[in-house]
Amino acid sequence: MLAGACLGFIASLAFGQIMPFQTALACGAIVAIIAGFLMASLHGWLSITFMTDQIVSGTVINILAVGVTSFLRREILLSTEAARARHCASFRSPAYPISRSSARSSSPANRSTC
Repeated sequence: MLAGACLGFIASLAFGQIMPFQTALACGAIVAIIAGFLMASLHGWLSITFMTDQIVSGTVINILAVGVTSFLRREILLSTEAARARHCASFRSPAYPISRSSARSSSPANRSTC
C-alpha cells in the first residue's frame, strides 16, 4: 500500500502538468493499482517459486517499499517542493474552524485586533 500511495501521488503530480486535473488523478490511481499488483506479484513469486516463508517475504517487501518510497521522496518530491517554495513563499493556508463553537468564536465580528 505504501508503494502504491507513493507512486500514485508522484504519477498524479507528473500527469497533472500535462493533462487536466481529473484525468491526472485517474492516471495516478491506475499507477497505484499497478504498483500494488507488482508488489503482490513479487510476494507471490517469492513465496511460490522460491518457497520462502510468507512472513519473511512480506517483511522483506515492506522494507523494500519503505526504502523505495524514501528514495523517491528525497529525489523527486523534496526537490520539487524546494523549487515550488521559491514561487509560493507568500502563500498562507487558511485557518479552518474545527467545530461550530470555534467557528462562532473566530468569526470576523468576534475577533479582536491586536
